[in-house]
Amino acid sequence: MAAPPTPTPKVDEVFTNSQWKAQAEQPGALEQIGHKWDETLSTKGQALKTYWADLQLAYKMLRDPNFQIERSKKITVIIALLYIISPIDLIPDAIPFLGMLDDVLVAGYALKQVADELARYKKMVPTP
Repeated sequence: MAAPPTPTPKVDEVFTNSQWKAQAEQPGALEQIGHKWDETLSTKGQALKTYWADLQLAYKMLRDPNFQIERSKKITVIIALLYIISPIDLIPDAIPFLGMLDDVLVAGYALKQVADELARYKKMVPTP
């Protein structure tokens, strides 16, 4: 026996439901959501800045003739950087947000693989 279908609320019911109406009318409800949203964006924005800085540092690390890096890690970073700048992707960059997703994942993987080398390079080279 199949379960009876759950009725979906009509739009009018959402606005007349006393419980939902009371929640929406609470003072500061919208502000609380706004603060949480701002908090999330500020931390994600900072994370993206750090991510971008690490990617730039990885590029500088590769180009530095005075810094020796393990061959397999060097190849990983080179392939990741080539994939990021290449117009040929698994997901075309023309698709908003999703187009960058594969690039971010590839770069994230590469940065994770060379995290120890990046830390060593940061100690060696003073940052501005």
